[in-house]
Amino acid sequence: QSPPVKLSKCDAEAYEIWLSLSNAPFGTNRPLFELIVSFLAHLDRRLKRQEFAPEYTSIFKSHLDNFSAAVGEQKLGQLRRDQLTKYLAAGQFTPSQEHRIITAVKSCLNWAVAEELVNRNPFAKYPRPKIKPRKKLITPEEYAKLITARDEGSKDQRRSAFFRPVLIAIRHSGRRLAKYVISMWVTC
Repeated sequence: QSPPVKLSKCDAEAYEIWLSLSNAPFGTNRPLFELIVSFLAHLDRRLKRQEFAPEYTSIFKSHLDNFSAAVGEQKLGQLRRDQLTKYLAAGQFTPSQEHRIITAVKSCLNWAVAEELVNRNPFAKYPRPKIKPRKKLITPEEYAKLITARDEGSKDQRRSAFFRPVLIAIRHSGRRLAKYVISMWVTC
């Protein structure tokens, strides 16, 4: 019986060598942006099946493209947690923005692991900051001003005619404006 082969004296380096030699279809020597392109194509397919709202694709694309540009031609096997930490620190993002960025990066790599394109997600346990809910409510005066506003940029004021019922529905439903408008836009 032959003795075991040690790929490196350093366990972490040996593990990385083993990962690069493994038979993961995507491989750890491929650049991150290639994985992002595949993930966004997956999101587009899900969008066509109407599994989620279209704004998620654009949000994920924006965050993933920016992160990919920041790490450059980084190979998947060389991704480290500190790269995401440095990216977030350099960008001076709000906790809400950081939460969305981390979610996008983790989602991409979690999908790749589930699809067996990569062996692991280096950001799987990366903590997301807590998001504080917005407490500001619209005052009755602000609501009255919005409900009586007219669309000055349109001759027939079609947008005003559409916007007024939306405001009334939001007022009585308690939903946030963005969520309501997005759901209406998707169904129209």
